[in-house]
Amino acid sequence: MYEIIKIANEPISDKEKEQKIRNYLSEQLLDPKAAAEYMNISHVTFYNRVHKGEIQAIADRYLKSDLEAYLQKDKIDRNKVNHRYASKSNATPTDFKKSGFLVKLKKQGKIYVYIKKGVTVPGKGQRHKTIHSFGPLPEALKQLQYYLDNPNEIPSTLTQEGFDRSDIKKWHKELSELNSINIGENPTLREVLSATRQPGITLASIAKKIPSINLEQLSAALKKAGWEYNRETKNWLFQGQGEKPLDQSIFDFVDKTK
Repeated sequence: MYEIIKIANEPISDKEKEQKIRNYLSEQLLDPKAAAEYMNISHVTFYNRVHKGEIQAIADRYLKSDLEAYLQKDKIDRNKVNHRYASKSNATPTDFKKSGFLVKLKKQGKIYVYIKKGVTVPGKGQRHKTIHSFGPLPEALKQLQYYLDNPNEIPSTLTQEGFDRSDIKKWHKELSELNSINIGENPTLREVLSATRQPGITLASIAKKIPSINLEQLSAALKKAGWEYNRETKNWLFQGQGEKPLDQSIFDFVDKTK
């Protein structure tokens, strides 16, 4: 604040003062990620200290002078800080303590998927805060599959909490199993085939749900309807037309062969 007052009293035009103040604030005000790196602590630790009121924010930014004062107050030596709080640029995956857990909430018949974590709210105690929302179950699986195929696209809301592709893979497996259970208690063959269009649903998971289904006959029915199974992509492909989901043709075929 002293520096801003000093600039305001300089014998220059208002436009020049405005630009100098803007440049000063741009240099001094840090976003949460930059602030955590400036303090040389993990993003998890940084947010915990913010929630506890130990570090004050200006809107959603943090003054370097405030951060420096906090470091001095707690006598933190940023050159000797514990290795698990190493800056992200130099850290290995094990340097980050993962903070958060998978949550599945059922609303109006649909299952919604979130990643939440426990936070301490001053005066209110422990609360659960949403880190990331994947939306309803089918959409969540599509997102997770995309991040599995494109790990560089994993949202910063997850990577900043220490999560990586191994966590995405674990969540995808868990939700895939849950999705296979949601086919229905007594599904028809049409419903089963429809379920194969959903990510994570496999013939093996269908067999667990409906033991009476003959997988060889089901596979044969798909092949007779013009489909082939690609072992590399683990998807059914329509002959000559490239990859696409199961369509009405297989349902028509099943109806005719009942």
